[in-house]
Amino acid sequence: MNMAMATVNPGYLTRFLGVPVVVLAAVVGCVDSGGQDDDAVAFVGAEQRTRATIAPLTKAPGQDQAAFRANLGALPYLVGDPAGTSLLAAVAGGAPPYSCEIYEGPGEGTLPAGVTLNGCDLEGGLRPEWGDLPGNYGFLVEVSDAAGSRVAVPVVYPGAACSTANVTMQPSSTASMTAAAGSSGTWRVDVLDLDGVDYGGNCSACMTVSALTRSPISASANLSCDAAGDLCVDDSLPMTYSGSCPGTNIATATRFVQLDAHPMVKQGAGFVTVEVAANYSGGSIDPCHGKVWRCHMDVLEVE
Repeated sequence: MNMAMATVNPGYLTRFLGVPVVVLAAVVGCVDSGGQDDDAVAFVGAEQRTRATIAPLTKAPGQDQAAFRANLGALPYLVGDPAGTSLLAAVAGGAPPYSCEIYEGPGEGTLPAGVTLNGCDLEGGLRPEWGDLPGNYGFLVEVSDAAGSRVAVPVVYPGAACSTANVTMQPSSTASMTAAAGSSGTWRVDVLDLDGVDYGGNCSACMTVSALTRSPISASANLSCDAAGDLCVDDSLPMTYSGSCPGTNIATATRFVQLDAHPMVKQGAGFVTVEVAANYSGGSIDPCHGKVWRCHMDVLEVE
């Protein structure tokens, strides 16, 4: 007998990346070993943060704007070093003294919890114990010179791989560091160790998948790919069972996180933030949240 359960929770206030977020809805689905995955699980956040407006690169009277520019070399970003990163090494020209500040605005990306800006030097690195997740973090630092001109320097801190022995993601977060401005993308997430548990007298496996992003990128209602929005989760594939139930690691599930083509997030270069999580079966008391997997990606989009 197939058993399907679906519940919709009202919106509630939580926090994402250190700022208030409204989680719109959550849908939970369970199936038995002979059934289909009738109801996917998803929740979506939409950021509610007021940001300062940052003016574009300006040209001081009598100054050649090209004289002060980013000087990044082969990569379109500066790679952050936990031992210390000089932002002045990533610019050329201009007139000292220089000043630096973290950019806040559309396409800002995410400053890791373990990184601080001291003058024009970045100090520290990713700190999982402070909440930094596997994946990669990227953000923009604006460097200004004495004449008032400024350039935005993209900085990326690569972290631990998102794929594990039990949950894999393709393409990897390393392969997702850069993209053309406004381009679409798809990440395949395979959960390989779903447990079959007794849920109300039925053998079931459950999983929730979430995806969060920052404005101006929008997420569809309930992360449905049939609804309007830039980010959604395709949950059309059923779970696959390979063992007797109840039991451990007897089922697998595949979901596709999809980012549709979208307007450019920031002129020149800016980050699209995507954070994906899977909470899934692993215990008889709370079968949908016994195991957790998370991945953070700041994708640098360049014109």
